Amino acid sequence: GIKLTENETVSAILNPGELKDMEEAGEDGFVRTHKLAKRKYYKDPPQFARTTIFTKTTPVLQIPLNVDAASDTDFRMNTPAAFAEGVMWCEVYSSSVDFTIPDFIVQRTEGGASSAPDFMFETAVVAIKDKKTVLDEDGVAVVKYTVQNGYKEDYFYADSNTPTYSTGGKVYGFGENSTGGSFIPLAKGDLIRFTKDAEGYIRRLEVLYDYSEDNWLYTAAIETRGYIKTTVSKVVDSYAYVPYWFPSSSTLGEYTDYYGCANLSEPTLGIGGVTIVTAREGRDPVVSAGTAADVSKGDDIIIHIAYSQLIGIILLR
Repeated sequence: GIKLTENETVSAILNPGELKDMEEAGEDGFVRTHKLAKRKYYKDPPQFARTTIFTKTTPVLQIPLNVDAASDTDFRMNTPAAFAEGVMWCEVYSSSVDFTIPDFIVQRTEGGASSAPDFMFETAVVAIKDKKTVLDEDGVAVVKYTVQNGYKEDYFYADSNTPTYSTGGKVYGFGENSTGGSFIPLAKGDLIRFTKDAEGYIRRLEVLYDYSEDNWLYTAAIETRGYIKTTVSKVVDSYAYVPYWFPSSSTLGEYTDYYGCANLSEPTLGIGGVTIVTAREGRDPVVSAGTAADVSKGDDIIIHIAYSQLIGIILLR
């Protein structure tokens, strides 16, 4: 942690325990330039809501919102590398009110299992690719899931606090969950959204597609955002023509059939990219990265739209 003098210069570097004592005493000693609020974090470049820009080495002080219920391990000193894209409670501080780039950030976490960011409209739909047991930094065995997020891979760890997800009378989850009750275990090829905490453990989960049952679970798409599962009717140049359904703007509960196209050359596709899930008879599917050139007539396709823009696509073959 960082404590400032009356002249707004750094006077001390505080460890997490000292941060907790200072927080409990109601003394922060910081010069705050942006008050505590829910802020959207974007990774490249590191910034909040496309306005407050900082560096990859900007100090981050992680302090629980509820100090009384927190343990010492909930107080951490970190960098923006610990952030996952999403909405989080943050304050921004500087050694001067006339700042260009903040000197440090305070992230107010909920502590423990609920410290992951909220979902955003652009939070990616990813395909589960692999599962293995690995050793963490302390040499402890943990279960690691690898997922395909368009052009790149991501990962999360699962433990006894891993969430389940309920929809349509069914409950989905990971085998490491020990909260009791029965659920359908998620596996290769299933499509999910997730966010994870600073240690990499999944703490928020949404299931969109059950691959083994070919069951599409998401039904909340509207014209400007959401996820649509449909079929490519034709591809001409860089355009994939796809029929899709959206709620009618005039009559609630009725649906209008829109026939549209996805511009596969849009720069925004670089945010999510292309993921391919390929079936294999009698075996687990193969999950891989793809390109816009892989989109063909007859493909089952999932289109991710946010803020009226194409963010990414998933091909099911």
